[in-house]
Amino acid sequence: MSNASSPQYPVPVVRLIVNDVDGRVLILRRQDAVHAGGSWNLPGGKVEYGEVVEESVAKELKEETAFSCRSAKFLFYQDSPPDKDGDMHCINFYFECIVDG
Repeated sequence: MSNASSPQYPVPVVRLIVNDVDGRVLILRRQDAVHAGGSWNLPGGKVEYGEVVEESVAKELKEETAFSCRSAKFLFYQDSPPDKDGDMHCINFYFECIVDG
């Protein structure tokens, strides 16, 4: 039986790779949340209805880091089917971002 709160279709998600001048990658610790609270992740989030993926890249980067996206390059996607019934199925779109801020 599926969880009524989880969508019954894959959810598009953007994942953002932001490097500094020394080649380090920015990761963020998630606040206690329904999904993966306390874990370390790349910045990113769900693509909202009516939003194109590139808009989500800029929006999520600004919301989560206060950086502005100067440019974004699509790298690859990853299909993350649910581990168990009721979990969310995500399609992750990975972008390398050049930022200001």
